Amino acid sequence: KVSVHQITDILEQVNLVEVVTETLHLFGVTSGQPALKTTFTNALPGLQAPWLGYPGSLSQVLLNLLSNAQRYAYPLCSEGKVEITLATDHDGKYSIAVRDFGAGIPQENLQRVFDPFFTTGRGKGGSGLGMSIVHTIVTAHLKGAITIDSKLGEGTTVTLSLPREVSETEEV
Repeated sequence: KVSVHQITDILEQVNLVEVVTETLHLFGVTSGQPALKTTFTNALPGLQAPWLGYPGSLSQVLLNLLSNAQRYAYPLCSEGKVEITLATDHDGKYSIAVRDFGAGIPQENLQRVFDPFFTTGRGKGGSGLGMSIVHTIVTAHLKGAITIDSKLGEGTTVTLSLPREVSETEEV
């Protein structure tokens, strides 16, 4: 399902819990390295999380965040832990938090994470475009917001805030 959504990526009504679960499974199967130990917590009141949005785009964002955690949060070991939590924020929007417990991001780099071509990982295959693309997908395509908090040696949390219904995006 995730692969088809990434190719077609049409606006559709889906269960957000299923999209996140399927994306985590896809990451575990395709990461090509020992997978991160991922846990997913649905902190919503029920099992259903109806969302009118672009599931392929959301999957692309989550896959990038998981890949970054594997590459940068845990650079010296093959194992790491990532927690993903689905909840609602104070505005009633969906909140998806992706938290690792790894290396963290230095404060001087934190404000530049979403800048195109900024990377500390050129030698690790990083182009500096991943987080810039993630930011654009979340804000422009999914009509949401993204924040990042990090402390050296304690890890990083990337939080997505998504409207329950994404309006049609204009073609460029």
